[in-house]
Amino acid sequence: MFKPQVQRGMKELDRSAFTLTRSVVALRVPTKSVGLIKSDLASDVLRVHKVLNVVSDNSGQNDHKLVLLRPEITTTSLDEASDQLRALVQKNGWETLTHSVTMGYDNWTADEILKAVLPDPTQAPTAYEQIGHIAHMNLRDEYLEYKAIIGQVIIDKSPTVTMVVNKLDTIDNTFRNFNMEVLAGEPNFIAQVRENDCVFRFDYSKVYWNSRLHPEHERLIKRFKIGSSVCDVMAGVGPFAVPAAKRGSLVWANDLNPASYAALADNIGLNKMQGRVKPFNMDGRDFI
Repeated sequence: MFKPQVQRGMKELDRSAFTLTRSVVALRVPTKSVGLIKSDLASDVLRVHKVLNVVSDNSGQNDHKLVLLRPEITTTSLDEASDQLRALVQKNGWETLTHSVTMGYDNWTADEILKAVLPDPTQAPTAYEQIGHIAHMNLRDEYLEYKAIIGQVIIDKSPTVTMVVNKLDTIDNTFRNFNMEVLAGEPNFIAQVRENDCVFRFDYSKVYWNSRLHPEHERLIKRFKIGSSVCDVMAGVGPFAVPAAKRGSLVWANDLNPASYAALADNIGLNKMQGRVKPFNMDGRDFI
């Protein structure tokens, strides 16, 4: 398989360094036969992100095309191709030749780029939690010196991510938020998330939000019946309270964090649940 050029130790992203030109075996076939090859012989055809596997044969005519084959097929005798493809080529007398393919930064995944850069090529820290446009990472110490390039690659390869942050400490304060640093992108912590048919807007740097709790939010909300009365003692920005109200419950929702309370009140309005959710900004014991 094609892989980007190894750029071990790169700290500042140079996208041009990942350009690669390779020769592949190609079939010169009548244009009308292209669909047959791509559907019935898909396992023999080149599959590289954003690389065309059917190109002009440079003759200036449209009656023939070049179908590019997978890189494991290294000779024009098609020794590594499937029996079906070899039989078809022999039957139709199709020409086999080589064709140069140029790939660049856009053709590689985040995982492939980072494995070419980081000291340990067996793994790359590409996992993150996404909160609206924000990618939240928990980088291990050995990756911190590469944090800028990691953040930029994540943004480049994730169309819906415009900012990447890294958690700096554990959640150990009263309001259950944590310090974070921006690795890449324009600082904008106001996130908007859709969950359980509701919209939530909040400042991610000031409140607690965990997207992995979505299944638990959904599980509990489905237990509430129309007309239920619900007290959410530590409601955060409303991931339980607002959907519960939307399902017909009457909800009293509380959070001690002023930023969470402000976002909770905002989200009640965003989802038009003013008549079904009453927000509070109190200590949980006092609220109870």
